[in-house]
Amino acid sequence: MNRAISLIIAATLIAPASAMALGSIAPATIENLNGAEISFPKAFNGTPSLAILLFEHGQQEQANEAIALLDAAQKKNPQLKWVEFPLIGEPPVLVRFMIRDGMREAISEHHQAHVFPLFTEKDAWRKEADVGNSTAPLLAKLDEKGAILKVEKLTSFHTAEDILAF
Repeated sequence: MNRAISLIIAATLIAPASAMALGSIAPATIENLNGAEISFPKAFNGTPSLAILLFEHGQQEQANEAIALLDAAQKKNPQLKWVEFPLIGEPPVLVRFMIRDGMREAISEHHQAHVFPLFTEKDAWRKEADVGNSTAPLLAKLDEKGAILKVEKLTSFHTAEDILAF
């Protein structure tokens, strides 16, 4: 019996971290609000990162509160990388330009480099990412391949230390 428990514990400890991932964010070339393109997740150079996930219009205020915490956390740990992924849906191209312009007006120029609007079918994206059906804004921890290691509601974070402990 003790040997069986020891084997289970050992197997758990040596299992690869990716085996514990929820879902993943598919690799893609994405553009931030400043117009710069990156190849996600390759641009993170193998560094785990955090992603704010927004699902509904009007969640930017909650995101801004989290961004202030991320900025403070980044001062304590300059290696911390983060992005914001607002999931928009699939509007016509002209409407996408209008949405991006509106977002640029609402988000500081410094933070625009971190914001990558995702114009995609939300339900399919959520299923692939395996983040559940809640529309609450989330913070996700991603590995270097875009696998989602864990998620929490943005309202769970109150200090930079909360962010760093995540």
